[in-house]
Amino acid sequence: MGSSGSGSFGNYKPKADRCDDPIDTDLEDILHSEYHAAHGALPAKGTPVRLRPTLLNRRLVVDETKTGLAIGNLPTKYNYLRLCMGQGGRSYEGTVTVSKSSKLPTLEVHLDPV
Repeated sequence: MGSSGSGSFGNYKPKADRCDDPIDTDLEDILHSEYHAAHGALPAKGTPVRLRPTLLNRRLVVDETKTGLAIGNLPTKYNYLRLCMGQGGRSYEGTVTVSKSSKLPTLEVHLDPV
């Protein structure tokens, strides 16, 4: 067993450490979100956001902070954050970093643990 190269033990990062990492990601289901339904548009770059778990579909949802309307779902690869939020007591806040309305709309966020 070596400690260099991709996928080796030397590169393994325990889940507990990941709770403190910032997140930069595209959101999913943005055109089906509460925010898009209410405004007919995506939130602008710089819009404050926060992360919240849902009970209904077990997805992590990103809300626009001012209205509380969901703007999209976090990809499921970040579901470990449910434990960080539940057992670890963390919350995550940030901003919209990319907002593109086009044939292929894109909404990206940056989230920091708080």
